[in-house]
Amino acid sequence: MEKLNETDLRKTSSRLGFLLIFYFLLSVVISIFTLDVAKGFLLYKLNLNISENMLIDTVNSISKILLIFVLFFFFSVFKKENSINNIHFVNKKVNILPLILIGFLVIEIADIVTNYAMGICKFIGVKSTSPEFIVEKTTLGIFLSVINFSLVPALTEEFIFRGIVLNSVRPYGKVFAIFSSSFLFGLVHGNLEQFVFAFITGIFFSYVTLLTGSLLPSVIVHFLNNFAADLLNVFKDKENILKIILIFKSFVGLLGLVCLFYYWLKTCQVYEKYLKQSVLKRSLILLL
Repeated sequence: MEKLNETDLRKTSSRLGFLLIFYFLLSVVISIFTLDVAKGFLLYKLNLNISENMLIDTVNSISKILLIFVLFFFFSVFKKENSINNIHFVNKKVNILPLILIGFLVIEIADIVTNYAMGICKFIGVKSTSPEFIVEKTTLGIFLSVINFSLVPALTEEFIFRGIVLNSVRPYGKVFAIFSSSFLFGLVHGNLEQFVFAFITGIFFSYVTLLTGSLLPSVIVHFLNNFAADLLNVFKDKENILKIILIFKSFVGLLGLVCLFYYWLKTCQVYEKYLKQSVLKRSLILLL
């Protein structure tokens, strides 16, 4: 770990701030210029039965994906020493299934903490509402909703916050990198309720990314969380299906708790073995 340098940290913060502003502004510009083209092609040429709001969300998703390639090019070409070198989407040596299960446990915990936090805010008179996503209950509408609200955010947000931001501030300490990138991740969601949830899950995503050296576990958990929220939104009028989804989430979270307990026991055994070895070594030294 490099020594914390205030000047370097300020430069890194400014660079990341410029990057995020550039990303969001360019995303808006691309959306504006491509919206009319998309209207003409998708609504009239292909005669797709989707609303204008769904069309705007789809165009925004396309622009975000395109911008990821722009950011990748920017970091690869214009910076010799850059955080992009530390980004690996897949690490074949890592078993991601236990991490996914533990991720669901973290999501359940984040849900509980968020609900308590919102209850406290309501009690003291602070109001915060998360945006409501309207899903068109057609095959095409549900498909586009999964793409726009589940897949694209999981890919783009993990690339930016766990790929670029986390790795950019990593030289100043892993703990600082995890909490600062998670705080920023929560902040960009734009409301208190999503901030609390995103901050908690962001800590897990950041820790797992540093632990595995891979973005894939956090992308999968992020996608599955958004996908579950999509399903809850689609079937919000069908109580039986809602119960099945919630029970399934809780069951997977319970499996995550079992995995976490297993790793804790394994860590304790390794630590205990290490202590025994240390005592034995000290005893040999005394005898000699």
